Amino acid sequence: MYSPSLPCLSRIFNTTYTEIAYTLTAYLLGYAVSVLFFGGISDQLGIKRSYVFTTLIFIFTSLLLSITHSIHFFILLRLLQGIGGGGCAVIARTSARNALDGKKLVSAMSYISISFIISLGIFQYVGGIIQTYMNYRYDFIVMGCFSFFLLMLILFQFHEVDYKLKRQFKIVSLVKNYTGIVKQNYLIPLALGGGIGYSILLAFNLLGIFYLQNHLKLSPHDIGIIGIYFSVAYLFGSFLVNNLIKITDIHFLMKIGKTIIFIAGILSVIGILINPNSPVLIISPILIGLIGQALLYPCAMTKALEPYKKIPGAASSLFGFTQQMSGFVVVMIVGWLPNQSIMLLSIVIFIVGLLSFLLSNDRSFQHQKIETN
Repeated sequence: MYSPSLPCLSRIFNTTYTEIAYTLTAYLLGYAVSVLFFGGISDQLGIKRSYVFTTLIFIFTSLLLSITHSIHFFILLRLLQGIGGGGCAVIARTSARNALDGKKLVSAMSYISISFIISLGIFQYVGGIIQTYMNYRYDFIVMGCFSFFLLMLILFQFHEVDYKLKRQFKIVSLVKNYTGIVKQNYLIPLALGGGIGYSILLAFNLLGIFYLQNHLKLSPHDIGIIGIYFSVAYLFGSFLVNNLIKITDIHFLMKIGKTIIFIAGILSVIGILINPNSPVLIISPILIGLIGQALLYPCAMTKALEPYKKIPGAASSLFGFTQQMSGFVVVMIVGWLPNQSIMLLSIVIFIVGLLSFLLSNDRSFQHQKIETN
């Protein structure tokens, strides 16, 4: 939501592009760490309790972000905000995994992804309007208020499926579950291949936005409108996956999705070689990549989580953690690049597309016993 304000933040806090990049990487790191733990914890302590706790973290950190005047405290709060946001995200996926499987789970994961990307686009547009007429602090006030509304829905409308409270949280059980999943070498490659495509959008929302505003002189309102385009592209891809899954299988959709992402990476490099000052050539490959990601992600997640019906929280956590850490690494690299180097950004997008293509392979699950407690 505050991405249209990123170039302005560097002036407000009197800091560098790299430190502003840390506000994004801090969130991703907190998100990843939170995802790793809260899904597994929810298996033992209950989804609703975990949901409420992580939502409260997000609310309070959002409000604190709206009043801080220190870039270092801002980065710390973004880390904590990521912990709250990551916990909410993985618990939502765990809830879907508890209730559904197969093609129904593909549709559910697709709808979760739709809500994520649409909210990203809408809030980016709102953030552009806020930056045009007010300032970035109101971004975080809106985040806090919206999260409070979600908290009310969780408290009064959310009901758990097949939940039995375990009085004591066992860290040993959680570690065993994670270790068992990792040893099988099944979920991790699918999580990397199926999730790294989101890094294209993350990379653009850092270096791309700086380039468009500082070099091509686009306004924050223009950046907000681009967010709407991103939402429409992902919505179109999700529409495709929800309809194609009825007539074809998951493996075919994964092949189509990863191929589109790879093509988007190639087009990104070609577009910059043709004209690095064309917003259309910069943005169009991102839109194409998002369509491919919308096809690939729910299918890859469904295949990755299918074998772990007894530990859906741990499996969802490890999947989300792997995805977010890949995003963290990509954004860290982009944060170290010169903020006017759009060619380097296109090369990063190409590499991400290539990795997604190579890692999203069809894999047969090896039925090994995983100890669960």
